[in-house]
Amino acid sequence: MKKTIFYFILCLIIVSGLIILFVKFNVLFKSQETNFTVEPNTPVDVSDLIIVDRPQAGEIIENPVTISGRARGSWFFEGSFPIKIVDVSGELLGEGIAEAQSSWMTNDFVVFRAAISFKSPATSSGFIILHNDNPSGLPDKDKELKIPIVFSSTSSESTVRTVKFFYYDSRLDQDDASNILCSQRGLVVWDHDIPFTATPIKDTIESFLNTPLPEEAAAAGLSSEFPLSGVSLESLNLDKDSGLLTIRLSDKYNQTGGGACRVGILKFQLEAVAKQFPEVKEVKFEPETLFQP
Repeated sequence: MKKTIFYFILCLIIVSGLIILFVKFNVLFKSQETNFTVEPNTPVDVSDLIIVDRPQAGEIIENPVTISGRARGSWFFEGSFPIKIVDVSGELLGEGIAEAQSSWMTNDFVVFRAAISFKSPATSSGFIILHNDNPSGLPDKDKELKIPIVFSSTSSESTVRTVKFFYYDSRLDQDDASNILCSQRGLVVWDHDIPFTATPIKDTIESFLNTPLPEEAAAAGLSSEFPLSGVSLESLNLDKDSGLLTIRLSDKYNQTGGGACRVGILKFQLEAVAKQFPEVKEVKFEPETLFQP
């Protein structure tokens, strides 16, 4: 009888000890879980990097919307950065690029401007998202400014899209001895409207290849040899992972050949037209005989 009582008491002690250990380990485990809780990311303050003058937060915007402001040179890459317009649910309504209005190779603020068309929103409000151009692709280098806006009740889906054509001004492309450099420094942006479609890259390139230099651009001292007789777009292929856009052209009369200066400017123009779209990071022309001196 005494042995039975002894074993009973011993079992009670063991069970009580196990319960105490379980409670202590459970409390410790929860404490460790709390210590490793990941806090939500807080927005990065970019007020010292970019300032938007128009539109202001909460402003009612029309379609298309003109966006202007100032950004540090580090916000740009090759003089531009991408902008998106989304509704409150994050659906993409329109996108385009902001262009520096002066040299972006500086640490100072540079004035920028963009005109972006967008499709009819399903919500009454949304955001304009200005993203730094990050050629490295590294997430820790990404920065953005999100401006809350209200869509005008009269804003309907745009039937036109404002895109950028690039013409040449030799006056901007000279060395100290007034020699023509035949470089990208001479490229000048010219706004052009095309129909609003689901294939903006293709439509923009085709329109640039087929549109004569506007009289206003010629009067401003700009030049362009496009359109070239027998040169037309055959196909486009965009690798979304790398951003490589392959442009295949037909050149029946070898109009893309010639002197190094001439073919270089032609190539720079067409590359700039393609790279105005944020998803295009690099341009390749086919066949390889195109734009050869």
